[in-house]
Amino acid sequence: TELLQVDLSEDGTQFIIGPGGFGDMMSRTSSLAGDDERNGDKEQKKPFVCPLCGQSFTRRDNLANHIKTHTGDRPFMCQYCHKCFSRKDYLKQHERIHTGEKPYPCDICGRAFTRKEGLTDHMRCHSDFRAFSCETCGKSFKQKCGLRFHKRNYKH
Repeated sequence: TELLQVDLSEDGTQFIIGPGGFGDMMSRTSSLAGDDERNGDKEQKKPFVCPLCGQSFTRRDNLANHIKTHTGDRPFMCQYCHKCFSRKDYLKQHERIHTGEKPYPCDICGRAFTRKEGLTDHMRCHSDFRAFSCETCGKSFKQKCGLRFHKRNYKH
């Protein structure tokens, strides 16, 4: 088990990240934001900053989830194939592959999806909106895969 030490040289604060959690990782940025924060700068809305990459978050738990991308911490394991995930919601989404659960049905045709994003993409096929256009000929498509197919098969 490895500990990761991060030094924020601006104020000398050190953070220790270990297997037991993130220690003081979730400290607020007010000491670093200074006047910008008091003046209502965007940073005030995202007070939790990752000391490793500088990305900021509105919530402490979002920062904690983000930190796992740096530490490689993946405590949630699939009971079917033993693949590990950094977040419980990622695990739940993955396990639907094994269980066949599709909790997002289309109200129009009944087709169901494992992810909300899948349903959102699918709903385009029921509308006339064509968001994806070929830069060469101007032909437009409802879904990105239609444009990809067009580009592959119709070399302009």
